[in-house]
Amino acid sequence: MLLLLIAASSCNSQKKVARRGGYLLVKNSIKTDNASIPSEEIEGFFQQKATSRRFTIIKPGVWIYETLSKGKQTKIKNKIKEKYGTAPVILDTNLALRTEHNIILYLHNKGFYHPIVTHSFKYKRAIVTANYRIIAGKPHTISSIQYDIPNRELAGYVFSDTSNRMIMKGVNFDTYLLDDERDRITQFLRNNGYYSFSRSNIAFRADTSSIRLETPIVVVIRDPSVKSAASTDSVNSTAFSRYFIHNIYVMPDLEQSLIRDGSYDTLAFYYRLQPHDSLEQVYYFIHGKKQRLKPIAIASAITIRTGQAYDQEMVTQTYKRIIGLSIVRSANIGLTIPDPRDIADKTRQWLDCSIKLTRNPVNLLTLGTEGTNSSGSLGMGFNALYQNRNLFKRAETFRLKINTGAELQANAPQIGDTKKLWIFNALEAGVEAGIDLPRLLLPNAFISTVKNNQARTSLVVAYGFESRPDYSRKITTTSWTYQWNASQKLKYIFTPLELSFVRMAKDSAFEAYLVGLTDPQFIGQYNDHLLTMIRYSVVYSNMAMLKEHRFFFFRANIETSGNVFNVLDKVFPGENASGGYYKRFGVRYAQYLRTDIDFRKFWNLNSKRSLAFHLMTGVGLPYGNSDAIPFEKSFWLGGANDMRGWRIRSLGPGGYTNDSVRYDRTGDLLLCSSFEYRFPIYSFLHGSLFSDVGNIWLRQANPDFPNGDFILKNLGKQLAMDAGFGLRFDFSFFIFRLDWAFRMKNPQHKDQWFQSNDFRLKDAVWNFGIGFPF
Repeated sequence: MLLLLIAASSCNSQKKVARRGGYLLVKNSIKTDNASIPSEEIEGFFQQKATSRRFTIIKPGVWIYETLSKGKQTKIKNKIKEKYGTAPVILDTNLALRTEHNIILYLHNKGFYHPIVTHSFKYKRAIVTANYRIIAGKPHTISSIQYDIPNRELAGYVFSDTSNRMIMKGVNFDTYLLDDERDRITQFLRNNGYYSFSRSNIAFRADTSSIRLETPIVVVIRDPSVKSAASTDSVNSTAFSRYFIHNIYVMPDLEQSLIRDGSYDTLAFYYRLQPHDSLEQVYYFIHGKKQRLKPIAIASAITIRTGQAYDQEMVTQTYKRIIGLSIVRSANIGLTIPDPRDIADKTRQWLDCSIKLTRNPVNLLTLGTEGTNSSGSLGMGFNALYQNRNLFKRAETFRLKINTGAELQANAPQIGDTKKLWIFNALEAGVEAGIDLPRLLLPNAFISTVKNNQARTSLVVAYGFESRPDYSRKITTTSWTYQWNASQKLKYIFTPLELSFVRMAKDSAFEAYLVGLTDPQFIGQYNDHLLTMIRYSVVYSNMAMLKEHRFFFFRANIETSGNVFNVLDKVFPGENASGGYYKRFGVRYAQYLRTDIDFRKFWNLNSKRSLAFHLMTGVGLPYGNSDAIPFEKSFWLGGANDMRGWRIRSLGPGGYTNDSVRYDRTGDLLLCSSFEYRFPIYSFLHGSLFSDVGNIWLRQANPDFPNGDFILKNLGKQLAMDAGFGLRFDFSFFIFRLDWAFRMKNPQHKDQWFQSNDFRLKDAVWNFGIGFPF
């Protein structure tokens, strides 16, 4: 009924539009004979953005706008109209002609000099669709590339980097590509000392009159012109100067009043950027009477060197490293010419660098509550965080975090003595203390081999308690981790040591289930154990690069545990447990190798629609002192972020079937992929069509989980598949997600495909989440 009322109101709005003497423009369509012309770029030249055609009958945005436009206008009405309303777009044929003209100009810039662009309109009652047809013709191509650079020194730099140029012989003559080449040359020269060089100093000569559609290009770089000292009516040409860094001044937290009063000190600080450097760099620190930040904290983040040719990339890298210090709120790097007089007569100039910083407060206390979502298990939590962001006056951050939380695990077995808090049956609490150092805490010999861009060392000690319906555990953890960026895309994370002591307490019913298993290895997963881990991770991603239209994220992890203790026990036999296993500190330690890969790929179809792909794979292999990998290191599927047609930890392993067992299902191998089409619906509401494929397996046959082991020839039969529809409520500061999934292929059924029971409304799986699934 509500939809019918809105539809009637929306249609009424269209009649009002028609009575005004116009048609509601609902769509602009493009058809071109050349697939290389990107339609999303042409859309930017539309002079009229069409009213959304979503809800062809129901147009809630237009209805809201028209309704609230009646009567007296108030601030509340205007805010609602601005946020949720859509002003009706009335077709203007003159703007359609201007759009056609703009498209022709765009095609000229892309090298198509003889295009035919036409437009037509398709009317239906009070709405209209504008159709643009493009016959691009053949493009001009670049036949040759030459350079006209009188300055020999500058020409030498340009020629040294032609292997990276963006224009090539045979490609389309594209002025947008020429702009990219202009930016590349400018960036390269500014990274090699040419501080005053700008993109406006580069020009291109091109002859597009050839009937063969071949265009020769000449790259022209002229020396700048300055006014003559003898006559104001004449100018002289002067060679570009290369600039070198002279003095570096650092103001860590200097108030302007201190400068006016003269109440400041200047300290010359000498520092070697690399341990093997023979010369020390000197930085002049200007600070108040009280030195709150040690000079080495800032000096170690500066990559600019005195005597070095100006390098724009080094300036940018210095800024990123300084702003990455938690104690720094803002940073400004200024460059000035100490003596600009007679600059036209000099081919070598000097620059003074000044680095001005504003500090954050040292101490910070944050209290907060949060809604949590762990793969579909909704909950709530409270956390308190204290930070000291300058612990030893070298920008070290000390943090102390206390957190508590409760979740509702709907898929968990109901056990009589399960601890509950209101409706929640899973409780947790923990405390964590850590220190983050903005540098690699390594011997100098190792530091010199690592490109320590935005490097960090973290030391953490934590204690946590978890209570689940079938077990509870206490976890004590300490870790030492290094992290550094090798480039804008590549990051490394290395944990040479992580100790985790886990004490398990199983519910009586759950313990009885484990004891009843034929293979005792799974009991070991839930016994007390000690983890001594070494972990190495590589992250490669371009998601921080705004200009990209195809984003990707790749992370690979490899982890091992127990090897050091095992070697010691072989050489110096330690405490021996029953069954021939070794113990440390009275607890059997785990020994395993685990690796996993996470890959994500995103395609922006246009500014609002995208495709997303996610692939996860992993394997865990116990050996030596372990028969099974620990529970927390095993793999599982199901829930809000992967196999959304199954409840959390309810899929697998393999083709194992036993609906009466509701305990967590885990495996040694994982393979899962997801595919999503994301699109807008209205305002903050977005939609998604998705499908997930995957499963987990055991590494070998097990009588307790028949058909649960991985056999390559059975892979196709044992892959599960779901599909569904999702809603995303995007409130800017967070995204609330609701996914509705059906099982398309269930390896636990004899007839795996399209079971009728799986398509009943009551059997659909609903998942709630915060943020995107990947």
